[in-house]
Amino acid sequence: MIKLLSISFNNIRCFTDSQTVIFENRNKLVQIDGKNNNTGGSSGAGKSTVFMALDYLLGINELSVTVLQSRLTKKTIEASGKFEIDGKLVEISRSKKSGLSIIFPESPELNVTGNVKLAEEKLEDLIGIPKKIFKKMVHKKQKEKGFFLNMAPKEMYDFLINMLGLSKYIEQIDKISEDIRISKQELLSIDFDNLKSNIEDLKSIKSEKKEPTCEVTQEEFEDLENDISSAELALTIPINAMNLEKESLVKPIKQEIPSELEFERKKIEILKSAAIEEHKRKVTTMMNSQSEFKIRLSQINQNKEDLKRVAIEIKKNKEDVDVIKSAVCPTCTKTWEGEMAEDRLEQLGIEGAKLIKTAMNLKKEIDQEDNYKSNLERLIKILETTRNEDVSSKFDEEISKISKEIDQYDNNYLRQINEYNNNTKEIEGKWMPKIQILHEKCEYLKKINAVKSAIYDSYEKELKNYNKEMVRINSIINEKEESLKKIEEKHKKLEKKISVAEESKRLIKSYTLQSFQETLDLIGETATNILSGVPNTRNTTIYFEGCRETKTGALKDEITAMVTTDGYDKVPLKSFCGGEETAIELAVDLAVIDIIETKAGKGADFYIIDEPFDGLDSVCKESYLGVLEQIETNKKIIIVSHSEELKEMVSDVITVVKDGENSCVL
Repeated sequence: MIKLLSISFNNIRCFTDSQTVIFENRNKLVQIDGKNNNTGGSSGAGKSTVFMALDYLLGINELSVTVLQSRLTKKTIEASGKFEIDGKLVEISRSKKSGLSIIFPESPELNVTGNVKLAEEKLEDLIGIPKKIFKKMVHKKQKEKGFFLNMAPKEMYDFLINMLGLSKYIEQIDKISEDIRISKQELLSIDFDNLKSNIEDLKSIKSEKKEPTCEVTQEEFEDLENDISSAELALTIPINAMNLEKESLVKPIKQEIPSELEFERKKIEILKSAAIEEHKRKVTTMMNSQSEFKIRLSQINQNKEDLKRVAIEIKKNKEDVDVIKSAVCPTCTKTWEGEMAEDRLEQLGIEGAKLIKTAMNLKKEIDQEDNYKSNLERLIKILETTRNEDVSSKFDEEISKISKEIDQYDNNYLRQINEYNNNTKEIEGKWMPKIQILHEKCEYLKKINAVKSAIYDSYEKELKNYNKEMVRINSIINEKEESLKKIEEKHKKLEKKISVAEESKRLIKSYTLQSFQETLDLIGETATNILSGVPNTRNTTIYFEGCRETKTGALKDEITAMVTTDGYDKVPLKSFCGGEETAIELAVDLAVIDIIETKAGKGADFYIIDEPFDGLDSVCKESYLGVLEQIETNKKIIIVSHSEELKEMVSDVITVVKDGENSCVL
């Protein structure tokens, strides 16, 4: 519950200076009167602006900040207020510049500042009612009809359902109804007869299948096995006799080749390889030397050219020296004098010495030309001789001689092994005809055994398939019987679930109908009690019909307001005069607000009525004031009006005075 203690504001419309209005410890009925010193009347003083500031502060203003902003100053709109909300002191401030702040002086950890979004969410949480509804519950604007009775029947229903917290029960009823529908569909989808028929068909198929039989008896298999064993035993006698004769022959053993012959052959082969490698090395060395001599001869040709060039430079150097000694510059034909001539002679002397040394070195290399050519010719001849030299022939002769000695050992062994193989074939030729006859007999008996085994294997395979099929059919039967059992159990559970759901639905629906109708009855009773103290509406009774169950079982989601007066039932509200209609609407609104606050625990301790007497005659005013007098509530009824009749009834008056362009609260 929100309790208004005070409100401060400035820069709103005609209020440029800071204004503070204290509401704590005021009477039940408070009048906000106005005095316009500019006109001598009350209109235009700014009475309603006080509560526009309160609406702006709580975020329920319908006018934009631009419209509320005072045109008399460049300073931005500001509003703040002190409230007691659910027993806690709360200070709320809002401005165009700083946004919304919520301060808890006794619990600073709950403060919300600097984040407008969080602050707005916190304010909504503190109010606890949707702002649009809260606005209707705290502020009745000028010429505004009663908010409850002017709702459509469906809007009345939705409004009360939400405020009473019955939405969850309606949702539960809808959910249970849907669960019942699904469960009944599932119940109808269960097909017992088809499943039972499938089980009987499977049992019939099982009884028609016959176990396979075999044409071959076990005794026949045993006799045939004995015949095969006897034939195989008879076969072993000639085979053993043949093997004994073979064993009497001595199989020749290959003599090992003397190791010294193999060693000698390998040694000569190694020496041969070494001699070949040495020959290759010599050829390679001589070829490298040949290439080197050719390179040197090529360099000598280059040196000859260089020597010619150096000789020219030496001649030029000598000519320069002669010129300087004759005291004339070779370039400009001026006369050389003193140290200058000496320095130049010294420089030319150094350059000439270097050229002579270079020429001598080149001449020394050129002088070796004949020697290099002679050595090259001699080297070519030696290389040709070396390449044609046969290095391996003498080693090959020795290797061939040793190989012949080794082959002699192999030839002796081959002769002996051929003699052994001929004797073995002679023994086999004597015994094999008899062995062949006995072997064919064994094979014949084995073929007969194989045919009968195939017959028996086929029988075993058929038997295995038969047993496998029986297991499969039995498994399917068991599975379907188990499914039938589960379906029967599921059927029972679904029937029980539907029964429980329908009972739950009935109980919730009964509770919802009872709670809703009790609230409607209480609203009608409270409004009727308020009107009973007003002479013009003393015989008026208000009641409501709504949230009734239809023939289909659904809840009728609308409310109809019914008015009875002077023995006439269901009198239309519009048939009453303006004052009576206004009084009825006010009584119903106050009753709705009071009951919502009682049921939901949310609301405010003030109700602002802005210019309620505008356009009403004296009789209507009397009815309206009568309603205000009859209200039994802890709520402050704040009436913005300059009505003289109201001043006679209200002792607690707040006056707003306008002088020039500015207004202030006294």
